Amino acid sequence: MEQRFKLQIEVTFDEGSQNEVLSLARREYARSGVVLTRGRNGRRRRVPPTEFIQCIEQALAELAERNPLFSSAGIRVDGLSCGPSTPTEVVPDDGSVGEPDDGLDESSTGMYLCRWPNGEFSLVMAESTREALLELDEWDAADPSWLTPIENCMVDFRLNDEGEIVLTQFGEQTNELVWKLCYPDLDEILSDENVNPGPSGHRTPEVKAKVFQAVEHERKRTWNVQRNITPARTELGRELQRRLGASAAVADHYVEQLAAGLLRRKTKGDSEVN
Repeated sequence: MEQRFKLQIEVTFDEGSQNEVLSLARREYARSGVVLTRGRNGRRRRVPPTEFIQCIEQALAELAERNPLFSSAGIRVDGLSCGPSTPTEVVPDDGSVGEPDDGLDESSTGMYLCRWPNGEFSLVMAESTREALLELDEWDAADPSWLTPIENCMVDFRLNDEGEIVLTQFGEQTNELVWKLCYPDLDEILSDENVNPGPSGHRTPEVKAKVFQAVEHERKRTWNVQRNITPARTELGRELQRRLGASAAVADHYVEQLAAGLLRRKTKGDSEVN
């Protein structure tokens, strides 16, 4: 049976050795593996040491996390952060440990719709909200509040003459759901019989202007609300959020993966030495 503890440590060092501490932490980070990140452009890049560790607090947290004595004793670091004149945070502020009880890991329908702040939307298949957020991170950071599990998803595509895959149409239920969840105000306007094209099949300039204004409204309707995203569980996770532009779930995932990877590497190294 595992035992869990919250360990608080205060450290002191000579201010003149700050650059040495930064350099050592960056070397350890580069030697033990670097964080990968990717934006909506699809390009994946490595986060260099100078970008990942920018201040003395981050350097101290990195060195504390990579202490070989923890792995030698079979101790797993579940969370860690550092700040000036404050105890190190090992677990979230609510005192919980391990996976957060935030409902993100509950099984759902298997398909999620993500309504992005700029008005775009994405569909992703995943077994839980957390997995959906990790998948969507390939394109951009998404907050759980932007996701809605959907029970119906039917999409038709075609191959055009240029060899491109083009969206043809949504299934009737899926189409209604997308309009309801993503563009309710625009849908109301487009449902007005006065907005539909007349016998000529073309909209009047006045109607076109009205539709254009509605489209612009939908693109900006949730922008200010969706900018207030959920913070990560730990100080280190919140720092990753800020520097990588990741969501809380993805930042927490990185922290857990770094700790688990460090433990495996240290344990393997100690076994080879012995």
